Amino acid sequence: MSSDPHSCLCYTPLACCTFLHGDLADGAGGKIGFINSVSEPFCDQCNRIRITADGKLRTCLFSIHETDLQPLVRGGKSDSEIAAAIRAGVWDKDLGHKINQLNFVPVSRSMSQIGG
Repeated sequence: MSSDPHSCLCYTPLACCTFLHGDLADGAGGKIGFINSVSEPFCDQCNRIRITADGKLRTCLFSIHETDLQPLVRGGKSDSEIAAAIRAGVWDKDLGHKINQLNFVPVSRSMSQIGG
């Protein structure tokens, strides 16, 4: 990377995202990542999951399916029972988000509610 604060940003494309790195603002170095899941889908390589603040396991930001872990956690289930529910949720993960297909169904929650 150049030490010149007026140099252009460089980018590094990966399967799931593009990173911009260099002098981002006022000479401060850093890195910003963009996840291009709509324009450059990588569903077949995605290994990301998330648990929402209300205890739902989501295997895709754009999926309408969730696995409710909250009753298991609050109900005193064992770690192995909770892990089994997570494995089952991941196993049932959709093959893709279908955003650009006619049968796409938008999620009912906003990205801030999901954690995206």
